Amino acid sequence: MIPVFAWERAVQGWIARESARLVGLIRVVNIAVAGEEVMTTAAPGLTLAILLTAGLPVATLFLAAFLSARHVEAWAKGLASRGRPRDESENGLPSGDCAIVTIWATVLLGWWAVLPIAFVMWARMALGAHWPLDTVLGVVMGLALVAPALVMR
Repeated sequence: MIPVFAWERAVQGWIARESARLVGLIRVVNIAVAGEEVMTTAAPGLTLAILLTAGLPVATLFLAAFLSARHVEAWAKGLASRGRPRDESENGLPSGDCAIVTIWATVLLGWWAVLPIAFVMWARMALGAHWPLDTVLGVVMGLALVAPALVMR
């Protein structure tokens, strides 16, 4: 079990307090750019966009990373056994939403991917879904899964 560090509690608490007025908007935008249902529905369109801009090998590697992300996330959460800020009984490490946004954004947006990735990291903490380390490791997981597609690009 990975403990929740004091600095994570302080950072997550500050983000939640500062974002309280915007939580409705944050929830909608988070679902749009990283929500499981929306991204699963968007996968064919994202793959087509990558196919047209980067070619078949990159699109194939992207799709493999995208489809395997939720399975790797479930496996990692079973190993980590670390609660969420809003529900200590539910595993939260790593953040699957951060992994998913990292996968599609890095392939499609290059360095501009920093913007949607940072937003989703903030949103997941503002909504009480993740601690800071959960979001950072979600991004690392996404980068590890999409690395072959980025190298081919």
